Amino acid sequence: MSLIEKLSTLRTIIRQNGGILMSIRTLFRTDDLKWGNHIGTDSFGNKYYENNKYFFGRNRWVVYGNVYGWDYEGSQVPPEWHRWLHYMTDESPKDKPPD
Repeated sequence: MSLIEKLSTLRTIIRQNGGILMSIRTLFRTDDLKWGNHIGTDSFGNKYYENNKYFFGRNRWVVYGNVYGWDYEGSQVPPEWHRWLHYMTDESPKDKPPD
């Protein structure tokens, strides 16, 4: 990866995380800055992302809604999205809603 590609990726990460200040906040909260395709949002305001350039097992993630503030945990993910996050299915609830 060239320097220009790395700087371009950094710019994309900062833009997707809401600018420099929000990127710093996200880095502080999660110890990680990621970028990817927005797959969907659940009824709690959680946003789900995927980037297949990351390693398998790290390429799907959730950004918890502001409702939780600093008090978020894995049990706040609905079951249909849990299935997608943990690779039980490749179809997101947005593509194939639960029965």
